[in-house]
Amino acid sequence: MRSAAAEAVDAESVTANGHVRSGQYGAAMRLIVARCEVTYSGRLHAYLPESTRLLMLKDDGSVLVHADAGGYKPLN
Repeated sequence: MRSAAAEAVDAESVTANGHVRSGQYGAAMRLIVARCEVTYSGRLHAYLPESTRLLMLKDDGSVLVHADAGGYKPLN
């Protein structure tokens, strides 16, 4: 049984997987730091050798791969 407070939550604060966010937060995102290699096959083909990387898994299903050091733009 849902409480009246849960029913009063507006649609914008509910994520795609049904979780309710409170406050003024953006979409959910997971950050993973891992030593990995990347092989991408899509519109282009790319390979990044093994290294420490920051992986950003966004709520919309996209994945960004950043280098351990330097710049703010994703590598892939």
